[in-house]
Amino acid sequence: MIDNAVKFSNRGNVIHIEISSDERFVILKVRDHGIGIPNDDLPVVWNRFFRGNQALRQTQGIGLGLSFVKAMPEAHGGQVQLSSTEGVGTEVGISLPLTK
Repeated sequence: MIDNAVKFSNRGNVIHIEISSDERFVILKVRDHGIGIPNDDLPVVWNRFFRGNQALRQTQGIGLGLSFVKAMPEAHGGQVQLSSTEGVGTEVGISLPLTK
């Protein structure tokens, strides 16, 4: 999540990292002010090897990052959330259940 925020933000942009918890979950959110994700790409960004057109032009990679971001919390009973506006930035959050 942090790697993608750095890759898709301009040099000098601030990346926000927030960690919180409630009674059931620990929550990690990463928000950038980067290029954002086009609406058409939002349904498929979790697919393995998917790289949007902007990503292909701007960065190196093979398109596995967000598929791992989604798989890890889900494998442990957690969830993933994503919101993005093209040209404004992206926020990705994961929640992991607390064990007692």
